[in-house]
Amino acid sequence: MASHPGQHEAAMTPSSSMHETIPTYTEATSTSYSSPSIAPPPPLVLQPTPADEPPAYALLDETQTTFSIHGTFIHNASGPVYQLSSPLDARGAYFRLRRLRAKEAQQALSAPLAFDRTYILYEASDYPLLHNEYHIIGKRRQCLPGVLELVLKRNKWRVTHVARPGLKGTEILTCKKGGALGSSRMNWSKEVQETLWKDERGRVVATEMLKEGEGGEWVPTVDLSRELDQTWREMVVMVWATRLWVAFGMERTVLEGG
Repeated sequence: MASHPGQHEAAMTPSSSMHETIPTYTEATSTSYSSPSIAPPPPLVLQPTPADEPPAYALLDETQTTFSIHGTFIHNASGPVYQLSSPLDARGAYFRLRRLRAKEAQQALSAPLAFDRTYILYEASDYPLLHNEYHIIGKRRQCLPGVLELVLKRNKWRVTHVARPGLKGTEILTCKKGGALGSSRMNWSKEVQETLWKDERGRVVATEMLKEGEGGEWVPTVDLSRELDQTWREMVVMVWATRLWVAFGMERTVLEGG
């Protein structure tokens, strides 16, 4: 029997349910973006291939480079855009970051919002057998592949990227211990100073600090380099948040006499 044109095409067309729905950065921030960010020369930026980027998610608004943590939400100038799986001072084996959808960003301003694991970007693990070492793994194709090892070593926080099992890791980020939320014994009112994250070439990619909020509270804040591409921006946000999670955990352990 002769088949009509399109019958086989229809049969071979994948179901839309097979495609993972990922909210776009524009949806998350509800702001329009301008021109694409200019990526610095390698090895700083590891660009995902076009095939790895879902539709309508290719660019990050280059004007949105300042982020601050309020409870379990990370805000930019437009409001909440990311959600943390737990408060910074909560102890646990895992610490996760996910991107908010537009409707969730609005809800987060007025009502509790459960952490939905569907949209996790990165997950950090605190393995009990590892001392001062934390592993961060991307859960999306647009994340930096492999494992990021966050280690406190020789008075510095160091991030080593292991692209695939069996490969030697490459140190891609460092920042000196100290400054805002840098040690377990801290006096916030006296330690409001900048902490710089630098790449392997010594270029500053992020500046973190504590800023005083409207209610007099200290708000963890980070300013990212405008030269970072989308993958690196979200990776650095996760590394920054994870370091704070570790620092707050150290402080809580000291206060509780652990």
